[in-house]
Amino acid sequence: MQPKDSAILAEIAKTEEELRDKQANEKLKSALEYYAQGKLISTHGELKKVLEIKPSDSKAAKLLNEVRGEIEKGYIAAGRRHYSKRRYDSAIASWNKAKPYSESTSYINRLIKRTNAQVKRDRKSTRLNSSHTDIYR
Repeated sequence: MQPKDSAILAEIAKTEEELRDKQANEKLKSALEYYAQGKLISTHGELKKVLEIKPSDSKAAKLLNEVRGEIEKGYIAAGRRHYSKRRYDSAIASWNKAKPYSESTSYINRLIKRTNAQVKRDRKSTRLNSSHTDIYR
């Protein structure tokens, strides 16, 4: 390899790095715009793209972790609201949506398991109540 070749390779590497930085900054800007609009899922997607382009971007990694937590908490809260209104299928659906954003799904799995147990108790109670009603007719 000639000295000229190594200079050209260094220039190519520098240009590629600048291009990656520009692309990552554009995605980060887009993510911040989505975040300002409250579009957390879109924010999450854009931040993941930033980290695909530039895995060392600590700002994007930190924000991704915060957004991931916000999304998870939102789905868990929605599931609890459904559960309190005895809309168990909707509660479980919300908690399942939280799973991809959760660092650990054990808590979510416990919520789902508890809800499935409640559904079984409600069905059993409904069957018992309907059979008691039939007795008094």
